[in-house]
Amino acid sequence: MLAYRQGLTPALVSKLSRFAEWKGLGPACTLQLNPTRTYHGLESGLTLAGMLQVLNQHGMKPVPPPVVDLLRRWADKRERITVYASATLVEFQSPADLEDAISRGAVSVRVTDRIGLADDGRDPDFKHLRLIGNRDYEARPTQCVVVDGDGVTLTVDPAQSDLLLEAEIGRLAEPVVGDPPGVRRFRLTPESLRRATTTGYALADLDAWFVARAGHSLPPAGRLFVVGPQLPAPTAERHLVVHLPTAEVADGLVQWPTTAELIESRLGPMAVVVDEADLPRFRDVLEGLGIILTSRSHAPHGNGSSDAPRPES
Repeated sequence: MLAYRQGLTPALVSKLSRFAEWKGLGPACTLQLNPTRTYHGLESGLTLAGMLQVLNQHGMKPVPPPVVDLLRRWADKRERITVYASATLVEFQSPADLEDAISRGAVSVRVTDRIGLADDGRDPDFKHLRLIGNRDYEARPTQCVVVDGDGVTLTVDPAQSDLLLEAEIGRLAEPVVGDPPGVRRFRLTPESLRRATTTGYALADLDAWFVARAGHSLPPAGRLFVVGPQLPAPTAERHLVVHLPTAEVADGLVQWPTTAELIESRLGPMAVVVDEADLPRFRDVLEGLGIILTSRSHAPHGNGSSDAPRPES
């Protein structure tokens, strides 16, 4: 639209600003009609008839029919929104069950292919429905997800799940294809968790979701997908590993200064790393304690042979 400045008044500027977007200022100002501004105008109390009245009253010619039709379609979209202060949603096992309930008048409004409600938002006539559970969405989220031993497969308990879970879990994991009827599983992948973090999920948010839905924090495999790329690069090294008979022996060797200076690092409860050059001295110290260190020989790769055993433990 073009609006010439000599014809503009403060009142007209105020009216136009309620449902049109100013794009350029000058002797001839430019305005644009779009769905967002139309919605804002309706929200501010204007009606479609009121908008058209302003345009026709101050326009040099009537509003073209295509523009009237476009404004009407934008306004109709806003009018299709229905707000219920409270409502009881009924989730059915299948779309066919919902269709059957609608045909019997148990529910009258189809929200999704499996969810319906009464047209006034009130409780439906439950005597026509067989209920297997109910959810209070003002209460805390229900634990309804079981994490398999692999740390990435999530199995949903249909008797405990709620309508919000479908949207929540879809942001974190991929649905498993090919499950039998009644079984709903999802799988964490590096891509799914990368997508979640780029859309605003921090590690603390993921932990909080798993605590609420599964009873524990993000599994180690999932945590690997999130923090792995942020950590320093791992290294691969060859070590001479000494396996000890008990954790108590390892504790003593790591604590005693004479052997501690010969140990590079401890790998676990009963394993330490010793530099190959220090192995003879380490062996002698152990023999002085009455502990005999034996070497485990390994067959060489390929067709070659070796007579000398290679000490590794």
